[in-house]
Amino acid sequence: MSKWGSPTIDLLYLLYIVASHETRNEHRNDLILHYYKEFVKALQEMGFMYKPPAMLDLNIELLKNGFLEVVIAVCFMPFFFMDMHSNDLDVAFENGIEGVELRRNLYHDDDYKTFISKLLSDFLYKGLIN
Repeated sequence: MSKWGSPTIDLLYLLYIVASHETRNEHRNDLILHYYKEFVKALQEMGFMYKPPAMLDLNIELLKNGFLEVVIAVCFMPFFFMDMHSNDLDVAFENGIEGVELRRNLYHDDDYKTFISKLLSDFLYKGLIN
């Protein structure tokens, strides 16, 4: 399914769902710059008749759509830390006691807590949470 929306939607999914934690942490700005260059190139190849957005525009869009980054980090990313060998993903989406307990445990995972603690301070300073 296609959706017309901010390019930051694709960019945030790239940063969180596709890129590894190490890649995102060490090369976030490089990934954003590469995405921007390819985005502008794609607009030109499609015959976009207006001046392409500036890198500043993309960064403003990232801030404007920052809530999506918070949602991805808080709602989706805990599942990336789940041990699939000892947990059943289907149970994680159930409303019973087992599902609730499994989801609660995801937020207490030490690796996830390390991951989210840095992001929460970034989100705070960007004004995305308060």
